[in-house]
Amino acid sequence: MLEKLKSYEIENLVDAHLIDDPDNKGKNRGYAFLEFSTHMDAVSACTKLQKRGISFGTDSPAEVAFAKSAVQPDEEVMAQ
Repeated sequence: MLEKLKSYEIENLVDAHLIDDPDNKGKNRGYAFLEFSTHMDAVSACTKLQKRGISFGTDSPAEVAFAKSAVQPDEEVMAQ
């Protein structure tokens, strides 16, 4: 997954967490959470990935969206 993200010029990725499938050992559930240095880096990555119609090992295009948070970040965080 990281190599694929690099090929799409995704920058300032801090962490990537691929979610394991508890019913199928060694497989994932087909989604991941990505963390970026700043909110603007995340917006840039989201925009790049939505334009490409990319896939990560499947024939279906990847769906890219921001995770919904129960806690709203303050204005200072969003301004980064």
